[in-house]
Amino acid sequence: MVERQGDGNDKLVILYHVSPVVIHWDILIHAADAPVLLAWRCLIDPAGWFLTSRQFATTIIRLPDHRLKYLNYSGAISDNRGWVTPVLRYPGKMTHQSDMELKLRVETGIAPWRLSLQQIKGNQWRLEATCLE
Repeated sequence: MVERQGDGNDKLVILYHVSPVVIHWDILIHAADAPVLLAWRCLIDPAGWFLTSRQFATTIIRLPDHRLKYLNYSGAISDNRGWVTPVLRYPGKMTHQSDMELKLRVETGIAPWRLSLQQIKGNQWRLEATCLE
């Protein structure tokens, strides 16, 4: 098990992903020193939740790690996998990271949020987000 405390240079990026299979959102988390992005698929728009609620939760699907280029990428994805465009990008600080759980404090510019991602079973994870103000 790997445990890590962030240094405040971590990031949360949410991409809108239109694919031939299903329209969804990619939740990407970058630990500042990591060579890849941790990635999950969400079928409900989590970006809108930051604007319309103070707390939300949903089940998300763990994806293979993504390349760092997706921190700032918008456009077509190779092998006819659709296209992506970023819908939000926030700085954050990882407060806990292990193989089965991740906690991130996100600074939205309006209010700070705490995101908690916890493995349920296999590639299924639970995402809970709470506004801290």
